[in-house]
This record gives sequence, structure tokens and C-alpha cells, in this order.
Amino acid sequence: MKTLVAASVLFAGLALADLPAAEQKPEVVPEAAAPKHPQGIENAGAGVISGGWEYVYAAYTLGTLGVLGFATSLFFRRPKAQPERTS
Repeated sequence: MKTLVAASVLFAGLALADLPAAEQKPEVVPEAAAPKHPQGIENAGAGVISGGWEYVYAAYTLGTLGVLGFATSLFFRRPKAQPERTS
């Protein structure tokens, strides 16, 4: 059990290791010019989310902690083994 907890802490640390420091700003990449549509459809959103990896890491971390917490609670609440009867 200690090995599982240590491994999960290690992997969580590795997953969060590439987050930029608070004082760093993300690099802005300019968009290429798109051809104009006759109905002005180019002003609509492209449907692509850029950035936001902090939320992805946080969601995976919370999900992993939730699953590990549930598994731990199941481990401690498991029924005790009953001795076999010999008759």
C-alpha cells in the first residue's frame, strides 16, 4: 500500500513538473489570415480551445485522488475472513 501511494505521488509530481512558473507568460502565436467568406462566417469561433492545461492537470489529479481514496476506503471496509467450520 505504501508503494502504491509513493508511486502515485511520484507520478503526480512528474505530471505537474512541466507547468510554467507563475511569473512566466504563455507564448502567443499569431494566427494565419483566412480567406474571407461572403456571408461573414469567418467571424464565428473555430471551436478550438487553446491553453487551459492547468485545468486538465487539476482534473486528472482530483480524479486520481478520488479513485485512490475510494479504493483505500474499500480496502479498509472489506469483510473479515471467517474461519472454516469442520463438522
